[in-house]
Amino acid sequence: MATVVTGRRYLLLTGAATAIAVAAAAQRLRALPPSSPPPDALLTLHLLLTELLSTRISALIVVHFFLVVMYHAFLVLARACLGVLRPAELQQTKETMIPFVLLRCQLLVSTMEPASAHGQGTELGLLVVWLAALSLLRALLALTQARFQHLLTRPMTQLRDLQRLGGVLGGIIALNVALAAACSRLGLFSDRIVHVPWFEASLLLLKTLELGVQVGFHSLDVGAATATEQDDDASQGYSENSEFHLLLLQTVLSGCYLVQLVLYYLYVISVDQFRVSLFDLILILNVKNATVRLLEKARHVKMYHQVVLDLDQLFPDASPEELAAVADDVCAICLKAMPSQAKKLRCGHLFHRLCLRQCLQKASVGDALAGLDPLTRMANGMGIEAPPPPGAGLPGAAAGPSTPSTSLRCPICRKNVSAFLSRWVPFPNFSFEIVRHRGFEVTPEMLQQIWEVFPQYTLEELHADLSSTRSVERTMERILNGRLDEQRRAMERRQGEHAEASTGGVLGDAVGDLNEDFRWSLSTLTSALWSPPATAPSTAEAAPRQEIDASGPDHREVGTESLLRRLERWRGQQDP
Repeated sequence: MATVVTGRRYLLLTGAATAIAVAAAAQRLRALPPSSPPPDALLTLHLLLTELLSTRISALIVVHFFLVVMYHAFLVLARACLGVLRPAELQQTKETMIPFVLLRCQLLVSTMEPASAHGQGTELGLLVVWLAALSLLRALLALTQARFQHLLTRPMTQLRDLQRLGGVLGGIIALNVALAAACSRLGLFSDRIVHVPWFEASLLLLKTLELGVQVGFHSLDVGAATATEQDDDASQGYSENSEFHLLLLQTVLSGCYLVQLVLYYLYVISVDQFRVSLFDLILILNVKNATVRLLEKARHVKMYHQVVLDLDQLFPDASPEELAAVADDVCAICLKAMPSQAKKLRCGHLFHRLCLRQCLQKASVGDALAGLDPLTRMANGMGIEAPPPPGAGLPGAAAGPSTPSTSLRCPICRKNVSAFLSRWVPFPNFSFEIVRHRGFEVTPEMLQQIWEVFPQYTLEELHADLSSTRSVERTMERILNGRLDEQRRAMERRQGEHAEASTGGVLGDAVGDLNEDFRWSLSTLTSALWSPPATAPSTAEAAPRQEIDASGPDHREVGTESLLRRLERWRGQQDP
């Protein structure tokens, strides 16, 4: 779609349609009777614009031309600020701006008071210009956020890229305040909606500051890493609590955004009166999304405090012997030697304390995380999915065998609903994943452990149940609950029924041909239920029935076989 809009042919057709509409409006304006005083240039332009917007088709052409011009102005401004734009960034920006523009248009239409045609047209034109400028700033902010998320995925983030984003955010703040001050100073809006520009400016300011906190945080991080490369003692002046303070500031800004959003919507409801409509439901949904973001920030703060600030309690320091054993090795994060200040994880790997802390804080603050949350993985013990290899000889290792955890597996496919649905669609945000379970191998030790406790079961039965439960404890629990006895009795019952069917002559053939004769059996049952009863005397049937009931199972089998033979003969007579 972006390629079509920015194509030369599309621009040529748009300009030609707009020129034709302007020429038609000018021709209609000349056809009007001339006024006694000759109009000046400003009045003539106003009359031309009024005549241009008088018909629906020409108004649509003018609005379309205005949108195309604003889109190209945004592209020029974005390329000047951020350089080359990626298609994914433009798509994310469009998905963010569509609900914003639609909601603001509905909001302004709901809050505008009825007025004369001239006054309403002037105010509507000013609102369109103001909304276009505000949308331009919002789109630039969304594009900056998309670029920041892209920088987080890069292995080596340059400090100049983050400084460039900081300059763009500073320009957005300055233009936002200037736009709100101009609207208030010039008195462009009526008393009914005079506070709307300031509410929008405050929301945009809080959004910009929230992103600026993240950019500033990563700038400090990259600056500290650069200083560490130049001087090993430079990291001592880097405050370890600065990330925590920045994260707290980001959470406070999210809370302020939620409060401001609630006040803004309460102001809109007080002006427009509350009613159950789609517009009010969308406002409530926006408040709900802001609340979820605030709770997510609070959860990150709590997890950061539990993991990052308690790093010394979570992971012990490496002993001098362990550091001497890896003297020729380097840290897997920064690729530098580990002379001191190294932490040992439960898997036995060693990392620099500063590198490990930076990985933890990036996982807690950054929003561009793919797959499972590495912070949760780190909090549960960094590598507990697989036990350490035997014979590693790690000092201080636990004596008991470690069981691999199955709760933290890397998924084959992890999809989020927001990945293939537009962001403005009011649909709950959830994700699903496809996980490939590890192959479970039943070892002789497992079978021996269960067989020593329950020797009445065969090894084949225990092996089959272990293959389904994948746990020795669950198999023992099933045995204690009597599940294996029930399965054994059911298996014996099925084997007996199969043997009886195979030796029962016609009965075995009938059971074997059940799939083929299903329709015939259904028709027979239908005819037996709905056909008129036979006129045989009841006394003649009572005696044979009593004899059959009292004769025992042998006579019952004979009666059954004769019944099946009669049914087969009847089937042969019915077939042509």
